[in-house]
Amino acid sequence: MIHLPSLKILLTGILFSLQINAFAQAHRVKRPRRSPAAQVSQTIGLSTITIRYSRPAARKRKVWGNVVPFGMQKSNFGERGPMPWRAGANENTVFAISDDVAINGKKLSAGSYGLHMIVQANNQVTVIFSKNYTSWGSFFYNAQDDALRIQSKLEDYPVHVERLKYEFENISNNSTTVSLYWGKKKISFTVSLDVHKIVLASMKDELKNYPGFFWEGPLSAAQYCVDNKVALDQALEWVNQSIKIKSTFANNREKASILIRQGKSDQAMAYVDKALPLGTIFQLHGLGRELIRFKLLKKAMEVFSYNYKKHKDTPVTINFGMMRGHSALGQYKKALKYAKAALEHVPPHDKSNQRQLAEAIKKLKNNQDVN
Repeated sequence: MIHLPSLKILLTGILFSLQINAFAQAHRVKRPRRSPAAQVSQTIGLSTITIRYSRPAARKRKVWGNVVPFGMQKSNFGERGPMPWRAGANENTVFAISDDVAINGKKLSAGSYGLHMIVQANNQVTVIFSKNYTSWGSFFYNAQDDALRIQSKLEDYPVHVERLKYEFENISNNSTTVSLYWGKKKISFTVSLDVHKIVLASMKDELKNYPGFFWEGPLSAAQYCVDNKVALDQALEWVNQSIKIKSTFANNREKASILIRQGKSDQAMAYVDKALPLGTIFQLHGLGRELIRFKLLKKAMEVFSYNYKKHKDTPVTINFGMMRGHSALGQYKKALKYAKAALEHVPPHDKSNQRQLAEAIKKLKNNQDVN
């Protein structure tokens, strides 16, 4: 039993020691760490993946099975049980994702995670994503905090990597491979995202704010859907919202394009007609070419003819359009006439159009479509 005076003396000693330690810490200068901090990030779609870690050096040591023990490591800190490798050095290696992802096909919610690994002598690796990402290393690792475990492999790498590093590789529109390199080995796993789902949700939120007050905002959202062949019903809602704010060539053309893709070509033609008086010469030319791609050849010819009559002062483009329209309909002699007319007006320095028209004329003489 400790007497009260003795307890007071003990507590006073402890507090004094803590004060001395705090005083010493406050007066120390910053010095470089042996394992410097690093961070790598990669954007996929609108989402960001970030890894914050420290980079230990091999320093002529055997890395795998030595610096990184095989299996769970025995903790020399207090009475804590075996622990995995911290997948770096110093504090937790932190794996942060701005949106939900799949790691090797398994779901992981948006957030920050402590990244740990259990490397086995048979080259099998368990990669652990822990909800605890604020601790020092793996000393406070608890399996109850696991958010996800996936399997990977310790693979040979032909080049010695002195300092541990993480890299993003095989980057696509909706996935990337995360690879850890150290010594002459690597450990990799794949991160995949439902990019379209994330983008659609983001656009819906954005259109409740400043971009939703202007016709360009919902139109750009609709164009994303069309370009990526997703959510055409939602795209139609957005383009209608854009037209309601202000009717323009761009949003009427986009609505026509959406309706055509939905198999409603008859309805689409009304919006092609609405777009005609609102378009520039180049917008109308592009619309005619798009209608050819949709195999709506008669309507394409109507658009090229409208452009021809409206913009007589730009002979190269309007004759180019008439050439394409007649060629699409198989009217090669008429198309040839307009190709020659276009070539007559091409400036001497415009070698690109000269080449295109020369090739078109050659095809039309052989009764070949130029589109």
